[in-house]
This record gives sequence, C-alpha cells and structure tokens, in this order.
Amino acid sequence: MDAARVLATIERLVDKSLLVPVSTPFGSRVRMLETVREYALARLRESSLAPYAEQRLMSWASDFAREAAAGLASGDQRWWTGRITEEAANIKAASELMALRSRTAQSLLLEARLGYYWFISGREAEGIEPLRRALHAYDTAEAETTAPQATEKEWALFYAIAWLVWLSHESGQHVEAADYIRRHEEVWRNSNSHLLQALGHCYVPLYAMLNGENDLEHEFVAAEAALTDTDLNWERIVLHTKWSTYCLRQGDDEAARKHTAEAVAASHAADDSFARAWSLTLAGDADETGGLHDSARRLWTEAASAFDSIGARTRWAYAALRIGFLDVAAGDHPAAERRLAEVRRLATELSADDLHAAATNLTAMQALQDERHGDAETSFRGVWEASASPSDRRAVAGLGLALLSMLDQPDRPDDAQTYLEQVRALQPRLLEPLAQRAVAALIDKATAILDTAGANRFTSPGDHDAAARILENLFDGPTVRAAFC
Repeated sequence: MDAARVLATIERLVDKSLLVPVSTPFGSRVRMLETVREYALARLRESSLAPYAEQRLMSWASDFAREAAAGLASGDQRWWTGRITEEAANIKAASELMALRSRTAQSLLLEARLGYYWFISGREAEGIEPLRRALHAYDTAEAETTAPQATEKEWALFYAIAWLVWLSHESGQHVEAADYIRRHEEVWRNSNSHLLQALGHCYVPLYAMLNGENDLEHEFVAAEAALTDTDLNWERIVLHTKWSTYCLRQGDDEAARKHTAEAVAASHAADDSFARAWSLTLAGDADETGGLHDSARRLWTEAASAFDSIGARTRWAYAALRIGFLDVAAGDHPAAERRLAEVRRLATELSADDLHAAATNLTAMQALQDERHGDAETSFRGVWEASASPSDRRAVAGLGLALLSMLDQPDRPDDAQTYLEQVRALQPRLLEPLAQRAVAALIDKATAILDTAGANRFTSPGDHDAAARILENLFDGPTVRAAFC
C-alpha cells in the first residue's frame, strides 16, 4: 500500500473515532482505545497478514533501537531521549513479541542498546525490568541448545548484563548487582571474541570498586592498556571517571583531576554531551575535595547546564545539589534557598527518595544557620525517621538532631549522645567509601563540638552565634560533601 492510501485509510479511521490523533513534539501520531486495539489484534490474527505485520513491527523496533543507540551517544541526545520515551509502548510490545516468537537474542540486543537511555533519563530502577525480562527469555531459550553462541548474541549478552550491573548498583540493588557481576565475568571470559575479552578486562576494576575492594591501581592500568588504539570512547569515559573516584578514595585529588580530564577529552571525542556533563561533575568533585571551591562551582555549573540542555533532570538535580552545598557552606542563604527549593520540587515530582533526603538535609542546615531551630528539627527528623531515606542521609540527619539537642537542651547531654551513638552504628554499614569517610569526619567534628559544649566553651546563655560557629566548624577542613550530595 503506498503512502497516499495509508494516509487516506488513517483519515477514515480517525473520522470514525477508531483512531485518535495526538500532537507531540515529534509530530502528529495516532493511538487506539484499548477495546479497539484488542478487536484489531483479534482480526489480524484471524487473517493471513499477522506474520507479516509482526515481522514489520520487530524489524522496525530493531532498526529504531540501532539508530537510537547511535543517537544517544551523539550531540542529539535530548531529541533521541524524547523519541525513545514516545515510542516506549511500541518498543515494549516489539521486545515481548520477539521473545514470544523465539527471537530472544534479538530482544536482548534491543534492550541492551537502550540501556544508556535509562541512565541518561535517571530512571535506572525502571530500566532494570525490560533488561531482566529479555535476559530471562534468552536464558530459557539457550538452555535448550548446545550450539556455540554467534557474535551478535555474545555482544547482546555482554552489554545487557553490563547495563543490569550498572542500573542495579545505581538503584541501590547491590545484591542483585553482585550477582550480575559474576554472570558478566563468565560471559566475557568464555567469549569467542577477542575484543569482548579485552573489554571484559576494562570492567574488572569497576566491579572491584562496586564490591568495595581496594588496591586496584594495577587493574586500572591493565584496563587502560586494553583500550589503547581503540575508538571505544564510552568505555574510556567510564574507566577514567571510576579511576578518578578511586583516586579520591585514596586521598589523591590531583590524580583524580587528571583522570576526569581524560574522561572529558573522551566525551568530546565521542560528541557525547551527557558523558561530558557527568565527567565535569566528577571533575568538580575532585576540585572540591582539593579545596578548589570556585573551580568546583564552575565545573558543576557547566555540568548542570549541560544536563538541563539534554533533559537529564535527575543528573541536573545532583549537580545543582552540589552547588547548593557550596552555597550553604558559604552562608549564601538566598542562593541556597532558591536552588534547594528547585531540587526538592523535582525530587517530589520524580519520587526520588535519595534526592529528596539530601536536599532536605541541606535545607535543615540552612535553617540551622538562620537560627530557625524548629524548621531544622522538622526537616532532620523527617529524614531520620523515613524508612525510605538512605543510610548516609539518615546519618547526616541524626547528627543534625544531635547538634540541635545540644543547642536547645544543653542540660540534657545524654539526648545528643544517644543520636551520636545511633549514627556511629550506621556509619560502618555505608557502602560508598567516600560517603563512609565523610560521615566519619562529621561524627568526629560533632563529637568535638559536643565535648566543647560540655566544657562551656561553645555555648552560653543568650549565645545567638553558636549555631553559626558550629556549622562553620562542620564545613571547615576535610570535605564532607559526599555525605550531603
């Protein structure tokens, strides 16, 4: 059927209310009511055209995913992120149909190609299910064959599991991530592809970091060597950003800055705006750790602008949160209030528990600076008592409650000590080493403050500057940013 006849047929169906026209940023589309869709599917299955229609849908989805994967790693990220979101229902239908028609490798490859989409859009938890579903269908089908895997199958399996590791880790599903790490290692070590084996070595230090291992310099060097003379810029970006974080954990902020510079260069080579913004965020982390606060602000501001330009709202929020941390530490109340309010609104809209808790803690710190102790206590207590609050955010809130108790009830030091002991119990359970170190530093600072207060050197009746001095003490010296953002 030519295009003119297709359009004429669609117009007749719209006139009869069997199709509903919808305007989108990408043009006009049509959709069906559920009852009409079920009726149309039933009629299609009764006809001889069903196999042809199914093949057209699956071919379209495979081609779309291939183009989308290339588009997501280009300067057109915002456009492609929107297009994938718009086609989500059709992609899901095609992927499930592939699995149903024993094209499980094709379904797995489709979902693997869209893994970056879930990361860019900040919807990591949502992206796990389609990948997990496709992997389960693939495993079920492969259990019935003894034939060696084709190259395309190996690539599909390699990247699908790699994205499951990453998305699970980013979503806080660390047990699941560890299981996928073991599976991923089996895949690349048993691969028939020398390139996949080389790529697999690049993931060794990354996964070791996720598992909390130390002394990984040799593994990072080996991974860098595996990427020499390749154009695998994404893997190079991931390697150097993780290497930077590793250096920060080792207390080497200068080396961390070197590796973020490598990541930024690779993102420019790939023309990947999201990866550049992500690399800039970590470059800011390295500068802030080294006490270069103005440089960190500049880098985080540039990263936030880039995230905003491609619609990566969650990533924008974490960059803005970092700038808000500097605002609070510097006592810039108007800027902090404006920025944190934006982050809280987005966190509520996205139901992002970690983001909401982090922004609330900084808001409470600002209230403490402003001598609004009641507001500070309400905010800290909301995070402390919320079951959805991550442990590092609860630790900060508990320390805030301890300090408030010392300020408002100096005659009851046991209350402050109780909060402090509860936070001490939380600290070893934190999985992220930088957050664990930051919380430990906050505990030491809070303990010193409480000891000082007990000696009547920090507070006295009518001392209205005590809170300001306490916060100045908290933010002074080695960075505690990782506990807040």
